[in-house]
Amino acid sequence: MADKEEQIIKIYSDGVSVCGSPKFQLRESPHQKNFQVPSPCESWSKTEMEIRKSISFISGVPEKDILKDSTIFQLGLDSVTVLKLPAHLKNYNLHLTVSEIMRHLTIQDMADHLAEKQDSQSNTPANVDVDVDVDLILAQSTPSIDETQIKQLNESFGEIDYIMPATAGQMYMIRHWQNSQGSLFQATFEFRLSSGYDPQLLDFAWYNLLLQHDILRTGFIDLDSTIVQVVYKEPTSMVKYVEELPNLQQECSLQDPPISLLVITPQNTSKQVDMHLVIHHALYDGISISLLLKELMAWYNDPNTMAKSTSTIVKNEWKKFVATTIEEKNKPSVRDQWIEYLGTVPSKQSSPDSNLEFEVIGPGIRKPNRVEVFEPNVPAKGVKKYARNAGVSIDHILIVLSSTVLGDQQFKNVVDLDGNFIVGLYLANRFPFSQDLSSIMAPTLNILPIRIGPSNRNEDDGFAIPELAKNVQKGLAKIGRGGMANAGLDEIYQWTGVKVHGCINIVKEVSDHSEKMDEASSEEISDWEVVEDLNGDTAKEHKKPREEVGLQPVKNEEKDTTKRVLFESLEDMKGYARVVKPKRDQTMFVRKDSGAYPSSIDIEIRYHPESETIDVGIFGPDDMLSLEEAEESIRMLKSFCF
Repeated sequence: MADKEEQIIKIYSDGVSVCGSPKFQLRESPHQKNFQVPSPCESWSKTEMEIRKSISFISGVPEKDILKDSTIFQLGLDSVTVLKLPAHLKNYNLHLTVSEIMRHLTIQDMADHLAEKQDSQSNTPANVDVDVDVDLILAQSTPSIDETQIKQLNESFGEIDYIMPATAGQMYMIRHWQNSQGSLFQATFEFRLSSGYDPQLLDFAWYNLLLQHDILRTGFIDLDSTIVQVVYKEPTSMVKYVEELPNLQQECSLQDPPISLLVITPQNTSKQVDMHLVIHHALYDGISISLLLKELMAWYNDPNTMAKSTSTIVKNEWKKFVATTIEEKNKPSVRDQWIEYLGTVPSKQSSPDSNLEFEVIGPGIRKPNRVEVFEPNVPAKGVKKYARNAGVSIDHILIVLSSTVLGDQQFKNVVDLDGNFIVGLYLANRFPFSQDLSSIMAPTLNILPIRIGPSNRNEDDGFAIPELAKNVQKGLAKIGRGGMANAGLDEIYQWTGVKVHGCINIVKEVSDHSEKMDEASSEEISDWEVVEDLNGDTAKEHKKPREEVGLQPVKNEEKDTTKRVLFESLEDMKGYARVVKPKRDQTMFVRKDSGAYPSSIDIEIRYHPESETIDVGIFGPDDMLSLEEAEESIRMLKSFCF
């Protein structure tokens, strides 16, 4: 060797050189697939070194241990911590959105993409965000409604502001609520009021909260083939003060906005005062419900400041979101993309009118009970290991593990197309079409079918979990772009014949989410995000108050004693395994074949990164899932995660 300090073996991204010989590729053994050796002599560009510094700062991995082709997931980032990366890169004048990072997972790919962006921007005019004609789209897509019905609504609930189609997620919530005869997706959040609360101030806060947010003044009209949302100009629901909790069963119509606030004021003044927020899932998702409660407290604590800061931006954003999703999903390519992604089930194709058949489930017909198994604080250290080895996020691993449980239990209702399991996934789109909907108090949630991968069990490769997770990652990247994410299950069913009988919900910590929102701009959030249903399965059915799982407690981190803490959530994080009999409205019509919205088994997981534990639940009707099967599913999931 010319230089005795020169390395005998040099490792490059495209091969290995020994004593200056030409580079060659090492054959990779099965045990070496996820093993990487850093090279101190690897040539780094200025951009690559700046990206490496940022990733090292966020992940805690020393710079010397980071390779150009290391994925962000192998370095310990996930779909939450990656939100910090764009803000940190701005310190070096590097501008990457989370969407771009999720499509270019290695440092080398990110640097190459930045170079391509710079070349493209120097040769083309700056991109201009072209607004859609919101009012025109909504007018063209909203079915005509009988004038007599409009008059009845005006007389019953007040003057109508505007009418527009329901979103795909709202359709899902309402159809399942109908088919369960009101027992699903009608949530009750329970809180304990602080002593000495001011009823008049609470009335004022509640009225202004509803006045400022159209979604909280929204009712729904079922037009058989579709559903429209009706926004009233004035709030229709005032705070109700009662001595005992009344029957919370929702009536069979949602024309009156399905939201109410009940304060239980017992005659015995020594008893504590509880408050119940009753709200239909068509009016909220896991992010917006947290925003709703925070703003209610803000109106209560500082009404003058809140009054000065109100505007019409939220209304315009919500209407624009609905209009743009309609425009995007109506593109002819969306249908073709879903058929290409899922395939078709010709024998199960439905006729155009099959969704319109109704029947009444009478008293003599058996109605399924609900099986519910929930276990908190399950050790899940293996999840991060799976994610790092596969170069994917923890979300992707949890999705695969959940679907594997469904498949291994051989639920006959899980769709299997050409060896690929199809399950439903709860997805939210809080940053679509250059819009920042991080603070909008409206449900952007949708439920979409996701193709997991081969359904055959393989003992030798651990169910091929890393490989399946990569398939999920690719699928979500595909769905998250264009109009695919805005399609409804009814449309996908018509196009492909695919129904969703098993759903997966990966729950995010709201506090973590909101902190990252403060750090990131609208361009720095991924196109899709797995989001939570805060109340778990209690958001899907009526239960007695003692069985409710409430929101995370409201924390006053600064210990500011000048602010009044309005309420504290009553939270039950104990595990349970039970079969419950849901309360049903016997008069409600039920769709004969359930159309695109059949009964489903839900697996819900909340991951706690600090403790590396999960809270896991499985829920479903007892004619699809027995209590023993549910408990076995939890045990299986625990064995995967440990």
